[in-house]
Amino acid sequence: LAEMQVSLSMFEIYNEVARDLLPTSAPAPDRDRNRDRDSHQDGLKILQDRKGHVTIEGLAEHVIESAQKAVALIDHGMAARAVGATNLNEHSSRSHLLIRVMTRSMDKKSGQRFVGKMYLVDLAGSENVGHSGAEGKALREAIGINKSLSALANCIYALYKQSQAENKEKV
Repeated sequence: LAEMQVSLSMFEIYNEVARDLLPTSAPAPDRDRNRDRDSHQDGLKILQDRKGHVTIEGLAEHVIESAQKAVALIDHGMAARAVGATNLNEHSSRSHLLIRVMTRSMDKKSGQRFVGKMYLVDLAGSENVGHSGAEGKALREAIGINKSLSALANCIYALYKQSQAENKEKV
């Protein structure tokens, strides 16, 4: 027999700042999703411990008892996500979105505890700045988005090259 708890957290990375989309102490999300988000520079701290485990300091965690509560939380977080209009997309996401689903369980007989984390990621799309018509703040956002996607591509390529090198060593 086991005891289990499932929780959900949701945050975005907007202009290189991680921001909680489901803070426990904030009012309902502003439905004007084009509002200025530069006042949120006090973002979450993303840390890595000596064992390589990633923690997100200050990220709210919400226990979910049903699928309906999970969907309501995700809808609430999506309403707070940074979006803006471009010539290519009226509701263009301006941030990378991460949803963390965490499970905690305990075997009642042995007392052994288990924790699992799963991240669902929605990356902001790259933009052809010439076609999007982005200017000013939107242009800075687009450059940041494209830069972060390029960095991710470089990481994936480095992992690929590393795995190829490891496979050659085994032969």
